[in-house]
Amino acid sequence: MKYILVGLLFISTISLFGQGMSEDGLQLFEWMDKKKIEFQQSANDSLFISKFGDSPYRKIFLRRGDQPEDVEEAIYHAKPNTVVGPFNAGTHNYLFKVLSLDSMRGRWNVGHIFIKPKGFNAADTAAAYSTALKLAKDLNKGAEFAQVLTSSGDDFKKYAEKVKLGKNPGTEGASGWIWEGTTIPQFDKVLLKARKGEAVVAISPVGVHIFQVTDKQTGHYKAVIIALVKKVKK
Repeated sequence: MKYILVGLLFISTISLFGQGMSEDGLQLFEWMDKKKIEFQQSANDSLFISKFGDSPYRKIFLRRGDQPEDVEEAIYHAKPNTVVGPFNAGTHNYLFKVLSLDSMRGRWNVGHIFIKPKGFNAADTAAAYSTALKLAKDLNKGAEFAQVLTSSGDDFKKYAEKVKLGKNPGTEGASGWIWEGTTIPQFDKVLLKARKGEAVVAISPVGVHIFQVTDKQTGHYKAVIIALVKKVKK
């Protein structure tokens, strides 16, 4: 079940087309679809929402990941002062007016290998970093992610223990999308320079990280919207 946060309301099961609604709910959905242009052209949003909405006017500050994917696609690909929706959330229907979007940021879809140094000292970190550079070099030569994790014929844990990287030294897997400015500066520094398909190495306060960039894009990360909310009759 996906949830959308609008003000202080948690709403589930967003639908773009009003599937599964009652006849009254569908009529309201169609009415809201016709109101989109009027809402978009409104010079006084507070008055418009007070007149037609069931919830008070408020600005809603969003960031990526706050909404279901289909709603985010509509919001973050809209131009400022554009109205998107309607969206059905079971008990309520929504129109969202996008007031502003932040400047474009980079984002990277990455695979991740974490190498934990044996101890928190410069020598152990340097050893982990050296190992990470070798693994990243293998990846950049065309090695498969899983093959890198079985270097020297051992599984990754045994391999890491072999080079004295300590207990539970490695984890791997797809990390998904990382947005610029949302982690630590060390990650941004290497990922901003990385090409699509490239493996890069970064050091964090807890260890050494290999990121393999499977895709890179730019997009908006934050948005400010207002919502026209209508309650659906049972």
